[in-house]
Amino acid sequence: MRKYISALFVALFLISMFSTAYTATVTTQTSVNLKPNEEEERQQVDNMTLIVYPDQSIELRMLHEETPGPVNGSADLSFEFVKENETYSGTSDMLIEIPEEELGIFKNISSLSFNGSYVNGQLSGIGTISFVTGLPIATILVKYNISENRQEYNIEMESLLPLIISDTGPQKMPPFQIPPNDFANNITYMVDQFNSNPMIEGCTLQIIENTVTSNSVFVAINVTTEENFTLGKFTGTTNVSAFFDSSNNYLKNVTITGLWEGEGNAKLQFEVFAQFTNGVPSRATVDILLTDSADKWSFTTNGEATFENDQFFALTSLDLTFIFEGNVTEALNDLNNILNKVIPPGEEEEAPPINEIIELQNDLFEVFSAVNVEKLSFELSYANKQISFESNFELSGNLDDALAEAKDTWLDFVAKMDPNVTKELWYQFLDKTNLKPEYIQLEMHQSSAGLNGTIILKKIDTEVVGNATVFRYPLLFEVLNESEYAGVATLKIVGGANKTHQVFLVIPEGVPEPMEQTDRYAIWNITGDFNTTSLDEVKFLCIQVVYPIVVGEQEVEIEVAANVTGVTITNVSYESGFTTLGTTKGLKFVVSGPSGTIATVNITIPKDVVPSGAQLTVYINGEPAPDAKIFETETEYIIMVTVHFSEVIIYVDFTTPVERYLFAIIGGVVVLLLIIVAASTLLRKKK
Repeated sequence: MRKYISALFVALFLISMFSTAYTATVTTQTSVNLKPNEEEERQQVDNMTLIVYPDQSIELRMLHEETPGPVNGSADLSFEFVKENETYSGTSDMLIEIPEEELGIFKNISSLSFNGSYVNGQLSGIGTISFVTGLPIATILVKYNISENRQEYNIEMESLLPLIISDTGPQKMPPFQIPPNDFANNITYMVDQFNSNPMIEGCTLQIIENTVTSNSVFVAINVTTEENFTLGKFTGTTNVSAFFDSSNNYLKNVTITGLWEGEGNAKLQFEVFAQFTNGVPSRATVDILLTDSADKWSFTTNGEATFENDQFFALTSLDLTFIFEGNVTEALNDLNNILNKVIPPGEEEEAPPINEIIELQNDLFEVFSAVNVEKLSFELSYANKQISFESNFELSGNLDDALAEAKDTWLDFVAKMDPNVTKELWYQFLDKTNLKPEYIQLEMHQSSAGLNGTIILKKIDTEVVGNATVFRYPLLFEVLNESEYAGVATLKIVGGANKTHQVFLVIPEGVPEPMEQTDRYAIWNITGDFNTTSLDEVKFLCIQVVYPIVVGEQEVEIEVAANVTGVTITNVSYESGFTTLGTTKGLKFVVSGPSGTIATVNITIPKDVVPSGAQLTVYINGEPAPDAKIFETETEYIIMVTVHFSEVIIYVDFTTPVERYLFAIIGGVVVLLLIIVAASTLLRKKK
């Protein structure tokens, strides 16, 4: 389940990494600038919004403009990722129009198309590259099929690619015209040269048979290798068979076969066949099978090539297939070690960290093994100076934990490559940030007129100082301060909300004064000398404002909020009580605040809780609140009442007029009955 989703998840993970780092650090280049100028001063951010939610996660929004692209060039990019009911879906679209002077390798390509889809545990697709007229290569066709334990790649090419080029241009190949005896002697000479070459260690060749006829040669060579040889320790034979035209000694065909066996199940089996026409190669085939000693993987290559020698000697077609079966990661590691032995890096060159990259890929595969791909498709194309890309996917499984583990795996890899990176703020920020986004959106359009770009990352957990009620984000604002701002940008900090709680801002003394603020948000102008680290003392106060209660058998939500901070609401309940008028129905709660504080309390009650025709009455500590204001919408009652603290009890009575009338009648009847009973008792006593 791991192999076929690697490209998707690595791409998604890197986009998440880039987006988080870009949004948090306001990097010096926020656009895919098609033609950046080294001296250009970029204004990275026009406005940035930080939304803080009650669960202490954050949402980052950025808008950027005015980074121009080249004339006659443009780029459009969109990416959307949505989480809903433990299912993750997303789309991405890209369209780039490349100006003539920036075409690069695309100058020689007339069209390009790659597509892929995931069906029944297998990712498969096809790609075609067509080249402009006049080039030696006409088309390249690539096919691939990737599943859990098998990866197959096929490359087909149609061309007229010259293989012999001199100062005067492409050349014909002279025919192989050689007597069979001379051909056999050449093989003997090459074996002797191989054995005496000091650059080749751990391999010995020995000719054990050499048969020559008037039109054929057969040579059998015994091969023995040691542990220090490229492939390790093997023993086996390599056979060379050649046939000639007896009339002119033109070579007709050559076949080279071999079977080498190593320790355990290690095996190398191969066959190379070359067919000659008038002594010149016209067709060749190859078949190779390589297995490891522990039988964890096998690697197979087979293919066919054709040649012609008309105007010049050229490759006219190629059909080559590579197949990995078993543990592909083990195969890539082993083959990379072989490659390093065959083509070692120079003395002053450092070998590329291929093994580390393969290990990272394997770790990421393991991380995402619990994620199921429900749907995946993509298409990449190029034509008429335009590159376009479209994809969509739908995933299920525990992607939250997979992204978090993938982030840790990637950071470990980065630190391994450069230990000093752990001292950088962006690394520390990501290290303390959990990537569990509910929503990611990236929109960008760039042209010669400028760039418009938006990035949104919703519900990202990062380092918090404090508790569940009052908390701060000092590291986040320290990271924001790492950037240099050109011109003037705006930073807006907003207190977010969920179904029951609301976040309010508390801006203490010493923090730069916002140009605009309420208890729910604040806006600062960010200039080049603004120190965002000074905002690390901004506190976020989380308060419950919506209270679920049960009325009858119905659960409803009552919203109660004050216009000042430091106010708490407790003991919200629906009650039935008794007064001199009879039974009442209403909402009761306790509001507490600092002594001497005056606040306006807003109460929102769904209409379906209140009996039809009810007249709402507000009481504070048992007394009617004369300044209470009651508004109504189609679905709610909104009450505003002024409260003098420290602690008060608010009761909202919503008994209907009919109930009040009935209460009065019933009360009068009860009183009358009591009078009659009392009078009767007195009369009996007098008698």
